[in-house]
Amino acid sequence: EQERDQALAEAPEALNRLDAEIDRREQALRENWAEMSDAARETAEARLRDLRQCKLIKNRVGARTDRDIQQAGLTVG
Repeated sequence: EQERDQALAEAPEALNRLDAEIDRREQALRENWAEMSDAARETAEARLRDLRQCKLIKNRVGARTDRDIQQAGLTVG
């Protein structure tokens, strides 16, 4: 149970780091869009779809983590 509590306590910060990295990668793709070839744009579109999917999954994990933290009676931060 101590390991679970530790993981729950660390999860929000890890999810925040993941969110920031996803945002950074999305922004980099947008900034370079004008210089990309058509093939590179197709690849970038696929990566953006993947990043958005990662964000959806991250948000679901975050919501579940928040519920688990509340249920465990832990405080974070």
